[in-house]
Amino acid sequence: MTTDQVLIGTGLLVVLAVGSQLLAGRLRIPALIVLLPVGFAAGALIGDVDPQRLLGAAFSPLVSLAVAVILYDAGLGLDLGRLKGHNRRVVTRLLGVVRRSRSRPLLVGGAPWAVALGSALKSTGMEVLMWAGHEQERHRIRQAGIELAAGEMPATATGGGAELEGTTGVYLLTDEDDFNALATAILRGGVEGPVHRVGAAAGSHGVVAPYIGGEILFGTRLTGPDLARRHRDGGTVVARSADRPIPPDSDLLFVVRSGDRLVPVTEGSTPAPEPGDTLVLLVPAQDGRPSRRVG
Repeated sequence: MTTDQVLIGTGLLVVLAVGSQLLAGRLRIPALIVLLPVGFAAGALIGDVDPQRLLGAAFSPLVSLAVAVILYDAGLGLDLGRLKGHNRRVVTRLLGVVRRSRSRPLLVGGAPWAVALGSALKSTGMEVLMWAGHEQERHRIRQAGIELAAGEMPATATGGGAELEGTTGVYLLTDEDDFNALATAILRGGVEGPVHRVGAAAGSHGVVAPYIGGEILFGTRLTGPDLARRHRDGGTVVARSADRPIPPDSDLLFVVRSGDRLVPVTEGSTPAPEPGDTLVLLVPAQDGRPSRRVG
């Protein structure tokens, strides 16, 4: 091609590309929708805009460079926080993103003892998220200064309701055992971490709960009703260094490892405290008075 043909072809390419971008902006549609048909038409009707003729041997490396720049720019704008559900898991696996070691638990339930547990976990510096269905319980969570998840709990399994992305475990603490059991079955496998439910009262028989597997949180000895009763009687939930003596008649609920890794007590396992750990304990009332928070 002559110099004049190269200049004319390059000028036409610039005019068509810029014009397509401006037209797409006016129409409020993606520029690609305009660029594709304009490019097809120009290639079929105008010989001077053939990029292979204009660029010669430089055509292939320039195309590769352009694709690399486009992909790099798209990667810079990628926000993993806006990806949900299956799409997030696929992208994080492709990118080799490692799940955070720092815990971000979701506590489901707004009973006073559950909110006290959330406050104790938050006092360790952990990022705690809570959800409750009743407005009174939601108000209690807000008053405690704990982040409240929005939406309906059943929708969390598909990412359409309460925000589950980034959570490292779900702990179902409501007084409805069948709800806890169903939610456990729905959420299991959809959360990057364990899903545990608090135990039901001894001798109770739910419709669904007896047929749902999974480990019971805090074991069968310390059930939801037991926790609620002991909290009403003046007991409290505290976070305490493992290097200090444990108050008598206290029950271990969680161990917070180095890096804010949360390890729960379940019916199948009780984590052994190690130096530097923080213990989350249910401490009984002392001399008929509620226990003060132990640092």
